[in-house]
Amino acid sequence: MTGIVESTKVGYCGGETENPTYTSVCSGDGHTEAIKLDFVKNETNFEKILEVFFNEHSPQWKAKAQYKSAIWCQNEAQHAVAIKMIENLERDGKGPIKTDVYSPSESSVTIWYDAEEYHQDFYAKQSARSWI
Repeated sequence: MTGIVESTKVGYCGGETENPTYTSVCSGDGHTEAIKLDFVKNETNFEKILEVFFNEHSPQWKAKAQYKSAIWCQNEAQHAVAIKMIENLERDGKGPIKTDVYSPSESSVTIWYDAEEYHQDFYAKQSARSWI
């Protein structure tokens, strides 16, 4: 989504441990590895971002907290779009979708913690590796 995504930040949210680390998340502290992204709103919209989200991973798989599929909606419009998209995917036989969708009120009480620096811009840092 080059030119559409303004910035990304990798982090952890959803757990109760303060100041989680990759090690604590891997140990099952309840946090989810997550990404925040800011996108150019006159170039795309939340629905198109979600289309990429649902196409690039397996939302039918119920994972442990560290890897779960989740959307923390920032407003009611995003929440409505996410719920409708899941309903449409399931109606089209692509479900059941196991993605957790959090309302704006649920999202507002979820504390975000930035991941360690070595996790930021991971793809760019790892692009020379053969597995990517």
